[in-house]
Amino acid sequence: MFKTEEIDFSRIKDWEFEFICFELVQRNGFEKVTWRKKGADSGRDIEAKLRIVNPLIEAFEETWFFECKHYSAGVPPSELNSKIAWADAEKPEHLVIIVSSHLTNASRTWINQIKPQKSYKIHVVEGENLKKLLEKYPTLLLMYFASGGINQLLFDTKKNWLTYKFYPSYDQLRLIIVRSKLVELPKEDLAFLFCTYFVNYQKYKAHNLIEKIEDEKIFKSLIPLLRKKGSYGQLLYDPHNAPLLNKVQGFVNDLDNLEGDFFIAGEASFSKPISIEDFGKEDNQTNVDVSKESDLPKEGVYTFYKISEREYIEVVSFRNSSFETEIRIITDMTNWSLMFLLWTLGYKEEFATEVFNKQFIEENNQTE
Repeated sequence: MFKTEEIDFSRIKDWEFEFICFELVQRNGFEKVTWRKKGADSGRDIEAKLRIVNPLIEAFEETWFFECKHYSAGVPPSELNSKIAWADAEKPEHLVIIVSSHLTNASRTWINQIKPQKSYKIHVVEGENLKKLLEKYPTLLLMYFASGGINQLLFDTKKNWLTYKFYPSYDQLRLIIVRSKLVELPKEDLAFLFCTYFVNYQKYKAHNLIEKIEDEKIFKSLIPLLRKKGSYGQLLYDPHNAPLLNKVQGFVNDLDNLEGDFFIAGEASFSKPISIEDFGKEDNQTNVDVSKESDLPKEGVYTFYKISEREYIEVVSFRNSSFETEIRIITDMTNWSLMFLLWTLGYKEEFATEVFNKQFIEENNQTE
């Protein structure tokens, strides 16, 4: 558990301080949060809306501007003048000044003098109060202030899944992907992040954690890297190495309204060969002789994802010490092979047949 005195803002960069402020705004009830990155000086680093709901009146929105100042010393009035001028011109309801250190006495006196003259309210969050707010968000603290940083967070996340089968939270996954140099990660890490996200997609969605298209793009950014590390050829499933899903997180719920991308994901067992006649039957997971080590299933997390009309990807991350990974790129998917895939993933034959009859994959979209 972090203590206030362990939070050292001098260890982070200016843009990282802005990102921390951005995360705090998002996590405290604000909507339509926009981070104006790369030094675009338009009077605020972050803009957001706050929806006010009261049973006596109509709901309404307020516009809030946030200015983030990453300073080691006191912030003087000269650093705040232009922000006040922009607020005067654009007239938000609130201007929040967040500083990693503190205001100088001159700044504090000046702000107190001009507050009554403004049509908007001015709020100041200084370093010590900001630290107390951050204590409520251990993931953010671990990411920026713990020794080892993001690499340590990724290591601990994988270790907890391997040892205890603890899945990472949405925040953990999101922060790891945003902060890591993805091009430098081995395929084992990329596959682990990709699969654990989609296995838990419905849970994240149910808790309103995935709300914006931007959030979806963060996770889809893994796909081009996985494609480069994957191989083309036969599917991961076949009669000699059949994955059986214990839990299905996607596709079924979207069957009647399937548009564009779809995925199938879940905890998988790669078992000893099963006869083709048994695919799709309810008892097809019982044909394993547990007295033989070679017959024991290899467990992991599996994702089948539609990249485009012509391209699909299968990824599996095995739950073993090496995080063994398999990645296949599929460019010749047909409705027949999709039905066969569903059988091998443990879907009932009736469901797989229904999917086949809907003809989700158009014949004229197949590669030559």
